[in-house]
Amino acid sequence: MKKTLCIILAVMLLAVSLCACGNSGSSIVGSWSGTTDGFAVTMSFEKDGSGVMSALGGLASESFTYTIEGDTIEVKTSDDDPEVFDFEIDGDTLTLTADDEVMTLTRAK
Repeated sequence: MKKTLCIILAVMLLAVSLCACGNSGSSIVGSWSGTTDGFAVTMSFEKDGSGVMSALGGLASESFTYTIEGDTIEVKTSDDDPEVFDFEIDGDTLTLTADDEVMTLTRAK
């Protein structure tokens, strides 16, 4: 279970990094949710550059900070080196891409 939780948090970190919005940090602000590897994931981005990733109905969560430059987002948790992802927001859909992995999240309303 602990290994699975670590994997989920790592995937969420990747997702968060990819969840940035276009050229403006304000578009990413809010909550986004989706499923990755069969687990429900929620990522919340604040205007101040902070955020929280959660999975397993909130049983697993981690705080992060993020910065956006162009079409990339850098996400940093307290324990990890920063992760950099390409991102795209199309309406209420956020697509995060790193290497060959893609995560698609939907804006919570």
